[in-house]
Amino acid sequence: INPRTLDILEPSGATQKLLRAGRKVRALNIYGPETRLFRLETRHIPHPAHRYMLVLPQKETEKLLIETLGGRSKIEWKTELAGLALKDGKLSAKIRHNGKTRTIRPHMVIGADGAHSTVRHCLGFEFRGGHYDRDWGLADVELTGLAHNELHIFDLCPLLIGFIPIRDGLFRVVADRPDVLNALPVRVGLKQVLWESTFSISHRQVESYQKGNVFLAGDAAHIVPPTGARGLNSAASDIYYLYHALVDHYLDGDDTGLENYSAKALARVWKAQRFSWWMTSLLHTFPDSIPYDQKLQQTDLDYLFSSEKALGSLAENYIGLPF
Repeated sequence: INPRTLDILEPSGATQKLLRAGRKVRALNIYGPETRLFRLETRHIPHPAHRYMLVLPQKETEKLLIETLGGRSKIEWKTELAGLALKDGKLSAKIRHNGKTRTIRPHMVIGADGAHSTVRHCLGFEFRGGHYDRDWGLADVELTGLAHNELHIFDLCPLLIGFIPIRDGLFRVVADRPDVLNALPVRVGLKQVLWESTFSISHRQVESYQKGNVFLAGDAAHIVPPTGARGLNSAASDIYYLYHALVDHYLDGDDTGLENYSAKALARVWKAQRFSWWMTSLLHTFPDSIPYDQKLQQTDLDYLFSSEKALGSLAENYIGLPF
């Protein structure tokens, strides 16, 4: 959860809950096969209050956000959007709940329904992009040998493996191969495996976030690689724009924000796409890379950690560009 997202959530009261529950990571370490290559402290983050990376599993983040919502709005669980039609500027939606389907006619629909968005599909929007051929590994493990308040990335060419601290002794391990636990660095001691899985990395983007009074946000509109930590944070940026546009619409009768929502959100998320792709190509060795590619990658790393301005640019993109 980056500092810009914490700023967005501050007025709701969610930020303090997230800060109490999460872990503040204050350094990033990058290792080669034999030794540490670089160390980046979060003092480079250009933010007056949050000069750290806040780590909290998404399930816990969602739980705290729901708690913050409280009784101000009702969440209808186990409810599915079965269909959506937009005709002559009017909306009709089919809602399925407990096996029963009903039709509603909303004034507005916000599709924040994930990568397999029904709203996006009903609008007929293409979700252009691609995915990486190789699955990545993911695991929550208790281990020894690494500092608990720091992020650790090992470039064991051709293997890339990262350790994200969740709490003392517990790390989320991510690697660019499925059998993540068979490739742990020598310095890392494995104590207990709590959970293990695989996932694939995609990069996809719609060309417009809106059609009439239907709006897309989050993974329904864009998917970015996880290396830039931009997924949930980019979704929060979408909602920031949409929230202010809705306030202007309902309180002031001003539709300028709604009319400009797609353009503003797209301009911002393409910068997140660029940053995430840059981070992926900086840290990951692709299967078809040649020695020339690997030399460019190493040169990029050498420049990054030899330049205060380059580190500042990385920090600025990490926390989220200004609105």
